[in-house]
Amino acid sequence: MALLSLTSTFGKPMKVTLMRKTVGSDRLWMPMDEKGIEITGKFSDGDVVVVDIKKHRNPHFHRYAFAMMNELYNMVDADVGFDRWRQMLTIKAGYFVPVGSVDVDGTVRSAVYPTSLSFENMDEIEFQECMAGIHQAFIDKYGSLITYDKLSHAVGML
Repeated sequence: MALLSLTSTFGKPMKVTLMRKTVGSDRLWMPMDEKGIEITGKFSDGDVVVVDIKKHRNPHFHRYAFAMMNELYNMVDADVGFDRWRQMLTIKAGYFVPVGSVDVDGTVRSAVYPTSLSFENMDEIEFQECMAGIHQAFIDKYGSLITYDKLSHAVGML
């Protein structure tokens, strides 16, 4: 599968997931969902479009990551909502961007905010390292309530 970013004649970017198929000696790109069919249906035979192609490594990683984090969230009594809790865990796992400022009097202030994790753009090893880091951050904060293998099994990854 590949994720193609098309740019319309109005300059508006559109994202479509396509799968490459070989039929005889022809190589075709087939839309994978209704949105893709709708968008590609707007073009006529002979239309020339500009595309940025990015291989969609594993679209299931995003679903697994959120299932794993939901599983962990449901094990604890967090005083914040899921999104803030997930961001905190992401920062504790080392996925953050530092920002800072210096006041006129020389006081230095710093903060961090979580990076946006594109799970579907990770390969298997990157995804496992990321989720293991988030799991370790969970253990560091709450203790060992579940092993990584049991967590992976609970969300259907194993």
